[in-house]
Amino acid sequence: MRRAAAGILAVRPGECLCCYVDRLLDDYGCDRTLRFVRQYRDAVAPHATALERRLGYVGGYCDCEIFLNGWTLDRRFWTPDREIVEDGIVTQEEADEPRGLPPCATVHRGSIRPCNWVRRHGWS
Repeated sequence: MRRAAAGILAVRPGECLCCYVDRLLDDYGCDRTLRFVRQYRDAVAPHATALERRLGYVGGYCDCEIFLNGWTLDRRFWTPDREIVEDGIVTQEEADEPRGLPPCATVHRGSIRPCNWVRRHGWS
């Protein structure tokens, strides 16, 4: 049973932190902790000892909050903004989030940087 669980939680070769956490959140949901972040760090980047604190700076106090407050998929993957003209009235339709994620663009082992993800709301 443990071997099966370890296989499910395994980080894929080159998989970035955000793609890993997002993948597991889809399957297992958030338990209001950073359990998947810790799993990733322990498996791939054990020297990233300040990771939880750094995520807290952007409001990422649990796995789902790193996406709600910290990172979002880069806009190049979204459906673009567009103007709709109907009866001479122009309305602006905002971009839609993609229905699915693009494949992880991969990172080198030991990295905690996201691949296709960008910071939300001008956080620096």
